[in-house]
Formats: sequence, structure tokens, C-alpha cells
Amino acid sequence: SVAEGTVDAVQALKALTDLRGRPAPNPWFMALAYALSAGFFSIMFSGGIREFLFSFAAGFALQTVMPHLRRWNAPTPLTALAGGMLSAGLSLLILAVFGGGNQEAVISGVIMPLLPGLAMTNAVRDTMRGDLVAGMARSTEALLSAVMLAAGVAIVLMGVSA
Repeated sequence: SVAEGTVDAVQALKALTDLRGRPAPNPWFMALAYALSAGFFSIMFSGGIREFLFSFAAGFALQTVMPHLRRWNAPTPLTALAGGMLSAGLSLLILAVFGGGNQEAVISGVIMPLLPGLAMTNAVRDTMRGDLVAGMARSTEALLSAVMLAAGVAIVLMGVSA
């Protein structure tokens, strides 16, 4: 609207301020949405109903913990590392308690919603618009987050197998 000239700068600033003042989404709703997406991702990775339930439980538990990590204002790569470690740890714990199940499908399902897909999409968009510095910065941050997420999972898996 600002680019088209239908909204002036003062109105745009007010709209942004109003957006910032909106209440955060209900954390239980967010945990449920995350758990459902984790469960369905586990099915996509050749899991069954058992893996769906395990991923759902691990995803719900993870999403109840992650907002507390974000509240500490830790750097994004550190939050991604912790998220990867928690994803793998919770998945393995649930698999150990309830026994059986496809470990790969459960862990993959739980970490998929944490991957920085939107950040990478924005990086490509910025690069294609000619904002090369912003595109490179966003793509580097997204890649670093993905690598740290995978490193967190690897740390837990190597620790368990040792």
C-alpha cells in the first residue's frame, strides 16, 4: 500500500505499531499445531500410526519447551542446536518408553517444522530482487540454523550410540 501510494508513512507506522501490539498466539494452540505437523511429517517419512503418535507427543513436548529457550534471547544458531538436541532426545525417550517404531521417521518428523524454509525462501526472493547482501545474509543465517539443527540431532544420536 505504501509503494502504491494509498497509505502514507504515518498510517503505515500506525499499522505496524498495531501489529506489534497484538497478543501472541495461544501457546497451547501453537504446540498442538506443531505436534500435528510433526506427526504428519513422520507419516511422510514412511512412518505409520505409531510413528505419528510418537512424533505428535515429542513435537508437543518440544513446542512447550522452545518458547522458553527463545525468551532467553539466545542467538538463533544456539536455539537451533538446542532444538535439534531436544528433538532427538525427546524422540528417543518416547521410543524407549513405549518401545518399537521407526526412529528415523519419528526424529525426521519432529525436526522438520524447525527447519528454516521460510528464511531460505526470503533469501532467494531478496537475491532475485537484486538485494544481494540481504539475500546472502539471510541464506547464511538459514543455512547455519539448518546445520546447527542437524548437529544437535547428531550430538544426541552419537551420545546414545556410544
